[in-house]
Amino acid sequence: MKWVDDLLEVVCKKRKKKKKKSVIFAWNVGMAVKKGGDKNMPLDVSSTNEQKIPIGVNPVTMTGNPASLDGPISVSIVSGEGTVEMIDDRNFFVVSGSNPGDTAYLVEGDADLGAGVETIQDMIVYHVEGAKATNLGMSAGAAVPK
Repeated sequence: MKWVDDLLEVVCKKRKKKKKKSVIFAWNVGMAVKKGGDKNMPLDVSSTNEQKIPIGVNPVTMTGNPASLDGPISVSIVSGEGTVEMIDDRNFFVVSGSNPGDTAYLVEGDADLGAGVETIQDMIVYHVEGAKATNLGMSAGAAVPK
């Protein structure tokens, strides 16, 4: 097969020729990463059924810088028997229910400082345990005859 030998000879001669050097830039682009660290929702808090927990809302940008909200926050109960006591526009108590269990709260605010509304949300999951005895509560009565 003469034609195969001729083809191989042509290919080998072309490979032996020096090529000009070229420069290649290799780029690797990944997903964007927040500079301010990771703060994942929901916020998990725990207490007994005799306690309540103060919560403060301090809005931040995607990179962790302070930001403002347009108006007060709103807090609603998604599930569970806990309640909410508002302190002011950005602070409130999550109050445990009488029975052990979880309560889910939805916290919302308006991030659009203009006429429109751009709602941002976060969740709180409040884990409530039953209060345990810490003292026997003994008391003595008046002495009685034998």
